[in-house]
Amino acid sequence: MAHSRKGLNKVHTNQVRPIPRTPGQGPTNYGRTLQPHAYVAVVLADLPIAYWRLQEDPREVLAKDSSPYQQHLRIMDKGGGFTQTTGAIAGSTAFTFPASIAAWMAGGVRNPNPAAWNTASLEGWLKTSMANDGNGQFWFHAQDQGTGNNTLTSGHIQTAGTPRLRLTWNNTSADHVITTSFADGAWHHVVFTYSATTDVSTLYLDGVVSSAVALVATNIGALTAVLGHEVDGAVTQAGGGFATNQAWNGSMHDIAVYNYELSAQQVETHYRTAQLPTPKQFI
Repeated sequence: MAHSRKGLNKVHTNQVRPIPRTPGQGPTNYGRTLQPHAYVAVVLADLPIAYWRLQEDPREVLAKDSSPYQQHLRIMDKGGGFTQTTGAIAGSTAFTFPASIAAWMAGGVRNPNPAAWNTASLEGWLKTSMANDGNGQFWFHAQDQGTGNNTLTSGHIQTAGTPRLRLTWNNTSADHVITTSFADGAWHHVVFTYSATTDVSTLYLDGVVSSAVALVATNIGALTAVLGHEVDGAVTQAGGGFATNQAWNGSMHDIAVYNYELSAQQVETHYRTAQLPTPKQFI
């Protein structure tokens, strides 16, 4: 008796279909996307105005902003210098900036409430073993689009053998002397806050206050921002201007900008949450 071919081409309803991956969405497993780490939810709950996780493939065009404001940065890699490495948070990856090859990320950052932008916080996970002497390794550098002033800018410098992390607000700098090792090739959670109410810049290193320095500055406007290099007209475009003594030599991920001052409790919560293991569920 002839066998019927009916149903041979039927697609089974329990067949696993790959889910298209959105750039920056996170690691995948057989087409399924891993649930984001709890750290991501904690950061987003504190309402950053920009949050670049840097989970993209280095060959992609944009570093995606995970905040509701979608202030993406363009990945500018002129020599194939970017590589990926394991991040500080379980299941995460990070971008490694080579410093010797022209590679950076650039874009605009606007405050949803610009009239109130006289206080801010800058957060990120950083790793470097390079201690520059006299020059800055800029992991985040921004300029006010109206005045051209260096604003909400942070670099790692070493002056007279003393390592410092510097925060610049509207061309006014606060140097935070680092009492513990920073350029040790290990991951560190770095948070800068600035409040115009107190005129104080505070540095948190690995979840605790490292130092507080007086800093008196004025309101800022929309920013041109660069990850991994000092802002330069040619650098923010696709041209030259890249300088190794202004470039970040190391890795970074989960960079967030806030238009208010994070509290010590919020910073500690972020750091402690990052120590949790990777979730096993898939979405």
